[in-house]
Formats: sequence, structure tokens, C-alpha cells
Amino acid sequence: MAALAATVTCYVNGVSLRAVLFDLDGTLVDSERQYAEAMVAILARDAGIVVSPADRAFGIGRSWFAIYEYLRGQYPALPWARDELIARTAAESR
Repeated sequence: MAALAATVTCYVNGVSLRAVLFDLDGTLVDSERQYAEAMVAILARDAGIVVSPADRAFGIGRSWFAIYEYLRGQYPALPWARDELIARTAAESR
């Protein structure tokens, strides 16, 4: 049997931790599709860009760097920088 990892103490709250779980999309909640739909909505509403189904599907499982570069290539009229697109998408998904 493998040895257990050492316990880490969080000094702010005095809580001992034995594990940390990072929520990569799909671990706890599958939010990627929600973000894709939010991005499609803001592009159509705020930029007049209607994204094709293939372009919508491209974003699933990819980084924002890849998504933005792809969209910039497909839709040169994209009016926002990557960080603005991310911020608008996050606001829309809420």
C-alpha cells in the first residue's frame, strides 16, 4: 500500500488538508458547452458574427489561446482581443 501524502495546514483558517481537487472542465461540472453557447450568443448579439456549427464545436476541449486564434482566422471582423472575448463570455454564461 502506498504511503499517504503529508497533511498540509492552511494557516489562514487552521484547516488541515489531505487532498486538493482541481476542477478541469468536466471534472465536477461540464461547463464547456455552456461557455461555447455563451460565446456564440455574444458574438451574434454584440458583434453580428454568426458562428457555424463546426466553429462552435472547435472550441470544445481547447484552450482560449487556440479558440481565439481560430476565431480570428475564421472571422477577421472579430472586434475584441482575447481577454475581452473571455470576459464577455464569462459574463454571458452567468
